[in-house]
Amino acid sequence: MLQKYSNEQWQQKIEQLSTENGDIWKMTRALEKDKIKIPPLHGLNGMIYTDDEKVEEIANQLKNQCRSSYVRADLDVIEHVNREMRIFMNEETDKEIRNANIEEVTNIIKGNGKRKALGPDGIPCIAVTELPPMQRRY
Repeated sequence: MLQKYSNEQWQQKIEQLSTENGDIWKMTRALEKDKIKIPPLHGLNGMIYTDDEKVEEIANQLKNQCRSSYVRADLDVIEHVNREMRIFMNEETDKEIRNANIEEVTNIIKGNGKRKALGPDGIPCIAVTELPPMQRRY
């Protein structure tokens, strides 16, 4: 009964494919391609099977990779940088930051290459460079 249902589903799917828009070729390629096999996770105690063990192993690997390395660090330089940062962060500044005008914004945008990497907001540079001038004000 399950096999019959499965065959009917495939029959419907195949009948719905169109030769005009390339659906048949897409389906053929999808069925013929070798599937990528993801290798199993290996932990300290061998293969990892359960989800909890996988989560724990990935967390441990990330923790080990992102650990700070002070093997060759110059502690005098680190102390100097920390001291200068504390001074800088505690300074009160009286300088007023002026607003940028539309020409400055336009020059900065045009100066960036269109193929530049995404910004921290995830917007591609080409999208910003193509903005109409009225949209650059905000």
